[in-house]
Amino acid sequence: MQSNLFGGFETMSRNWLEHRQDDLQSALSTVERMGTVEDAAERSSLWNDWMADRLKRWSEEAAAVVEQAQGMSRAMAEQASASASVDRPFHPRERRFPNAEGRRDGKPEEARG
Repeated sequence: MQSNLFGGFETMSRNWLEHRQDDLQSALSTVERMGTVEDAAERSSLWNDWMADRLKRWSEEAAAVVEQAQGMSRAMAEQASASASVDRPFHPRERRFPNAEGRRDGKPEEARG
């Protein structure tokens, strides 16, 4: 389970770093193109286009990260559930969670003689 978890984090981190490198290269290219243009409106347009592309990509990346995190959480919960059921088989008459009084047997403290 830990191996899968760390593998997921490694993939997410690698993707994030690659995308940041792409962002920097794209910014450099945009600034270089802006340097060749004399019209301020056209320079502004180049910058706005770059920023719109970045915001779109960042939004898509955020959605992907959330999806990956949810998938990892589900996998961890399934693993934990599977290991809990292997460690201790479920008995239908047994309560797995304490009741409101905090007792597993369902009796309040004062009724336990």
